[in-house]
Amino acid sequence: MKIAGIQMGPHNGRYEENINKVKQLVDRTVLEEKPDIIVMSELCSTPYFPKTRNQEYFKMAEEIPGKTTDFFAELAEIYEVIIIGTVFEKEVVGGESRYYNTAFIVKPGDGLLGKYHKTHLPRFTEGELTTFEKYYFTPGDSLPVFNLMGVNCGLLICYDRSFPETIRSLTLKGAQVIFLPVAAAGFRGEKFIEELKVRALENGIFIVAVNKGGDEHFPPDMKPHHHFGKSCIINPYGDIEAELDDSPFALLRGKLDFTHIEQSRKKLNYLRDRRPELYGDLCQGK
Repeated sequence: MKIAGIQMGPHNGRYEENINKVKQLVDRTVLEEKPDIIVMSELCSTPYFPKTRNQEYFKMAEEIPGKTTDFFAELAEIYEVIIIGTVFEKEVVGGESRYYNTAFIVKPGDGLLGKYHKTHLPRFTEGELTTFEKYYFTPGDSLPVFNLMGVNCGLLICYDRSFPETIRSLTLKGAQVIFLPVAAAGFRGEKFIEELKVRALENGIFIVAVNKGGDEHFPPDMKPHHHFGKSCIINPYGDIEAELDDSPFALLRGKLDFTHIEQSRKKLNYLRDRRPELYGDLCQGK
C-alpha cells in the first residue's frame, strides 16, 4: 500500500485560498508518484481555531456531505485515489446542532465511505498548548475500523494517540494500520514520534501520522501557533520508515508492507501474552 501524507501549513483564515493550496498539493502528490491513499492533517480546511473561545468560529462548521467532502470526493474520483480528509463538522439531529472534529474517507466510485469523530478532546490553558476543543466539539463515541483495499484501517485524531486504549482497541478489532491526522504544537513535539513508536511496537501495527507544520498566525491578535510537523510512518517494529521536519506544505511518502505485522508479532507477541482478566479496573471510568 503506497501512502502519501500532506503536512499542511499555516491557514490564513480564507477558505478558498486554503482549499486551492490543498488541490495544488494533491495534484503534485499524484503527479510525482501516485499513492493508493492520501492522508490530510487535522482540520485541514480551517485554521486551528480552538486556541481561543469565539462563538463566531462555529460559522466555519459544515455538514457532511458538504463543500469540503464534495471537494475531496471529486479529487478522489479524478485521480482514482482514496483520500482521508478532515473537517469541522456540524451535524443536525432532530433540530439540534452538534459539532465534531471529524476525519472522513472518500473513495473513487463510492464517494463518502465513512467518518470518525475525535473521541478525546483536550482543554489546556497554559503556554503554547492552550486549546479549548471541549468548547467547540462533542466527543465521538465509537472507534470504527474501515476496510480499504483489503486492509483493516483505524482512524484517530491527534490527542487520541495519547490514550493507549484507543490503539489497542482498534488493534483488537483487526486494524493493521492507524491513520492519524494531527494539528499538534507545544513541548510534546519532543515526545511525539517516541510515543507513536511505542504504540506501533506494542500492538504490532503501522501508524501513519500527518501533522501541520510552521507558524500559524490565527487569530491574528494572538502569538503564532507553531506546529512542529514530524509527520511520520512507523512500522510494527516501532521503527521510523519516513519522517518530516516542521516544514509547511510538505509531502510524506512511504509503502506499507503488511507482512511485517506477522513477522513482528513472532518476535514480540504482546497481544498473545495479554491478561485481560486482570485489566477490569481500566473500564470502571475512574
